[in-house]
Amino acid sequence: MHYQFLRLDRLLIILLTLTTLTTLQAEIVINNDWVISNGAVHVDEVYTVDGDIILDSPSKITFVNVTLQMTGSLLIIQGSHTFINSTITSSLSKTVQISTDSNYFDNNIISGDINSGLFMEASSLNTFYNNSISHNGLASYGIYMDQSNDNVFENNMVTTQGVNGIYMFQSSDNRFINNTISSGAFSDSYAMFDRASNNNQFWNNSFTGDVAHAVRILQVTGSGYYFNNLITTSNSPSMLMEITEDMVFNGNLFNSSTEAFISDTENNVSFINNIFEGNQPSHITNGFAGNFTANFIYQATPTLDSQIWFTDYHNSSISNNQLHVMLNFASSENNTISKNILNFGNREMVGVTAITLTNGISNIISDNNISDHSMGISLFNEDNSTIVRNNIDIKTEAIVLSGSRYNNISSNLLRAENPLSLRSISSYNQVLYNTINATEVTSIAIRIDNSRANRIVSNQINSLGDGVYFDNMWSGSRTILNQFVNNTVKAKSLGVRIYESHYAANIINNTILVEDSHALRLDRVRQYNLIKGNNLTSIHDLAIWSDVGQFVEIIDNFIWSIENKAFFAWRLEKAQVINNTISGKQIGLEIRETVNSDFINNTIISTDASGIAMSILLQVRDFSYNRFIANSFVGTTANTVSFEILDEDTEYTVGDTILIDSNYTIFYQWNTDTAIYETDAEIFVDRTDATMLDIWVENQWKDKWVRQILFEIHKEFNAPVIIDDNPITNPIEEISGQQLFYNFTLTDDTLLSQLEIKINGVIFETVIYQRGTALAFYNLSVSELSLGSGKIFLQLRDISGNTVNYTIEYQIIDVTLPTATNFETKLIYLSDFNRYASWDVADLHPDKYEIWINDELVISDSWTSPSTIIFDMRGYEPGLYNVKLIVFDTSGNSVEVVSEVEIKVKSTSSNPSPTEGSTRGDSYGFSIQLFLIMIVPLILLRKKSISFDNK
Repeated sequence: MHYQFLRLDRLLIILLTLTTLTTLQAEIVINNDWVISNGAVHVDEVYTVDGDIILDSPSKITFVNVTLQMTGSLLIIQGSHTFINSTITSSLSKTVQISTDSNYFDNNIISGDINSGLFMEASSLNTFYNNSISHNGLASYGIYMDQSNDNVFENNMVTTQGVNGIYMFQSSDNRFINNTISSGAFSDSYAMFDRASNNNQFWNNSFTGDVAHAVRILQVTGSGYYFNNLITTSNSPSMLMEITEDMVFNGNLFNSSTEAFISDTENNVSFINNIFEGNQPSHITNGFAGNFTANFIYQATPTLDSQIWFTDYHNSSISNNQLHVMLNFASSENNTISKNILNFGNREMVGVTAITLTNGISNIISDNNISDHSMGISLFNEDNSTIVRNNIDIKTEAIVLSGSRYNNISSNLLRAENPLSLRSISSYNQVLYNTINATEVTSIAIRIDNSRANRIVSNQINSLGDGVYFDNMWSGSRTILNQFVNNTVKAKSLGVRIYESHYAANIINNTILVEDSHALRLDRVRQYNLIKGNNLTSIHDLAIWSDVGQFVEIIDNFIWSIENKAFFAWRLEKAQVINNTISGKQIGLEIRETVNSDFINNTIISTDASGIAMSILLQVRDFSYNRFIANSFVGTTANTVSFEILDEDTEYTVGDTILIDSNYTIFYQWNTDTAIYETDAEIFVDRTDATMLDIWVENQWKDKWVRQILFEIHKEFNAPVIIDDNPITNPIEEISGQQLFYNFTLTDDTLLSQLEIKINGVIFETVIYQRGTALAFYNLSVSELSLGSGKIFLQLRDISGNTVNYTIEYQIIDVTLPTATNFETKLIYLSDFNRYASWDVADLHPDKYEIWINDELVISDSWTSPSTIIFDMRGYEPGLYNVKLIVFDTSGNSVEVVSEVEIKVKSTSSNPSPTEGSTRGDSYGFSIQLFLIMIVPLILLRKKSISFDNK
């Protein structure tokens, strides 16, 4: 780079000096302190001083090609002086101490044995080019800077055998360019220790540590900038950053055999386009408003510790990085983790998770590409976070939630052995619009285990093994209130299994297609599980297999087995099977040991030439108190329904079973030892041509006898009644979290069957009255309705099929003003890194905002809620500005805030930009050249050695 070349004007000075001087250097010995009080030029001289050299001259003193050997220090206490091509050494103290401004050091060697090579205290506007600055003492510093500002260090080599290469304390606006800086070999030795300093810039430097960190940054609270530096160490993290604000790291290489870096308590720190190389975890703790973007993190030999820890890290962005490590977030909030590539360079790692979030809130994980890990994303006790549009292709589990609530998993592409798991009381999560691919024959695409009230909606689920499990694998907890809606499941084995799901699993409007097992398996389920509106198809096995299903509602489904039985109910209790089409090859519906259940308005089909539409088999328990109402049985033979007792030695109770309008169902009994017992029952028939139902009983010798049972026909046409107990008056003012409550009384002449509620054309809830009732009460609670007009529609049906409709029209209006934080005044300096005004704004229905400067509209744009509107004022000149923000919502409500912003120039000199290095020294370079050309030829050295005492 151009900084490495010697400038032409300095080269001319040196050449002219050499051509006009004698070839021998003067050798001057001074036995005590040497005080220089007047301006002078020293060229080609060697001074040996037993004490200090003190520059106490307001006039410039110039040293060119001079050797200064001291037991003390070179003290610059007055004036601005110049050192070129000189060697300055000290054996017992600080080599160079500067407490004045505007000194110039070029191409010098500064070294010592006891303390600092260069010590600067309250010293500013100094320039150091191409110097070698070192110190060999055990407690020494290469450069020690205390409250020193606006200095320039370029192309220097700074080394120490002691503590720090550079120690900088409460110093600001300094610039370090193309320097090579290294530390000592102690546990607290750093190449750069930047402490309580502000607005310093580091460009293209090399920082090298040995035992400790290459760079340590402590209590830096304003606008530090590290660009294109090499920061490397062997035995510690390459960088340790503590209690730091407003820093930018861009294009740096961090390298360590341990952690790449550690950061503790940082605010508004940005890592952009950096490369991190380390073999142990890096840590970022207590961060806020950070930016971690477009970095590359690499480990040559990744391990289970190859990760970056973000602890108490908030309101930050981690995006567009390429990471060969894991990201681990603990107690972190409101972060965005997006567009990262997380892999191990096609090296598959076992037992590692790409992104882990623990005990956090409201984080966003989006648009990442994850591979080579065992697990993709893990949320542990994480709430209100979003996982969206990620591409995860890994070995075992793509996404796992444990004890996590109110999270949103949507529009992801997942490919793994077990792509998605919700476990350990993970509740109120939403899984929407994902494509989920399970890759092994032992796979489970989605597993909901001991978790509650989760919504699995509109996903595409493909599995070489099983599709979806609702499980209870741990005692003392339950999988309840989960919804599985509008999904498509294609599985080699089992489609959906509900296992000991004790309460209210809703399987609604799904398409489930399996090859070798059941489309739906109900395994010891209890209490109000709803299976509605699904297409359940199995090619080789049962479409539905049910074992001990209590309070199960199976309504409006298409249930089909191409080569087997469609629906096998091992035991049902208090179940309702209503309005289904059930089609199987051998048997449509096979029922065993079923009590207190209703089969209403089903079409039950057998497609085989010798098949049976419905088969009832008794083996262990009773078959009692069931109702078969208005079913249609379709078979290819006359025997559409069979009734068979499998165990002749068991006494059964077969009674109180009501057959209503079932197309003259014929029952066959294959045992002569047990009779069918009937009791009187009231029968409701929707047919006008039937006066009796025939029950046929056949013994094992095929001797038939007929027993006719006549029923009185009750034809019932009256519709049920809906009474609105508390009508609501429109319009309704919208309130966040508002719920609308409607109470209804429902009555009928006979028995109520079903109540269906739709909101704006979408089914909201279906209520099935299990055993029938003539009077019921229904309370409807609706929340988060959209603004404007809408309809709530109720349809009530009785057991005879009569219906009544009831419609509620509502109108919701928004009268709430948006909110916007205000500040009365804000002071901005031109030299500040961030020059902006900002407002926090929120509304349920954001629309647009306007920013006015001195009554002139400068910005009109849309906004989202909640958010922070930031207005960049870097293009504005110093002065006082009237800044007005107007925020609108979609209903025209608005709020206006007015503030004053003052832009000023700092009193101290501004920090030079990196491009200004090519013009350094021009303010006095020409005068030095003229002075040397005129005065040097007059110098005549007549003695080789001069010795005197300076009293």
